[in-house]
Amino acid sequence: MLITLLLSACGEDEPAGGLPDATQLLTESADAMDGASTVNFVLQVEGDRPSNFQITDAEGTITREGAVSATAKVLQAGTLVEYEYIVAADVPYLKGPTGGFRQVPEAIYSRIFDPTGLLSGERSLPNALRAVEGATTEDTEDIDGVATYRIIGELDPSEVEGLSLLASGAAGESTIWVNADTKELVRARVPFTISGEEGETVVTVSLSNYNAPADIVAPV
Repeated sequence: MLITLLLSACGEDEPAGGLPDATQLLTESADAMDGASTVNFVLQVEGDRPSNFQITDAEGTITREGAVSATAKVLQAGTLVEYEYIVAADVPYLKGPTGGFRQVPEAIYSRIFDPTGLLSGERSLPNALRAVEGATTEDTEDIDGVATYRIIGELDPSEVEGLSLLASGAAGESTIWVNADTKELVRARVPFTISGEEGETVVTVSLSNYNAPADIVAPV
């Protein structure tokens, strides 16, 4: 009878320890992202990087309609070079360390970094959250003042348009932080190994200010 009472107390929806089910949390997080109109992102790439793409970090704002206002730092011949880019009305504009903004072909822009897939599209981060395998809720954790649930699992970055250029290798176990209240994705840490490289590469994307007003227009 004691064993029966203990099993009943655990509940079907929560694993031992009283933490919510990881797959349910990820589904709720994906749903919350699907309902977002805008989000701010900060992205960092640490460790070995693909030889054809040496981005180190980027940050900015994206909208569900595909508008972008962001900056990115790229390692070129050992020197960090900062780029600014804007996508307005589906037209990409790029500004390098010298000169002003100039319109660039979509094929070139998409090879630099296209963060819109973090929020929307067929190969979006919400869809990737729904496909995480082996998910487990590890613990609660405070991230920049936000109470979160920390989840581990197998997230395939090649399935995310906004990460596929950055994480072009065999993915390891990812760590995902979900807002305990709103279920919005707060952070995802995705490690992977580049073919032919011994070291590990880690892509970390942090998201905040969901649904904040964003007026992104073409540069003058």
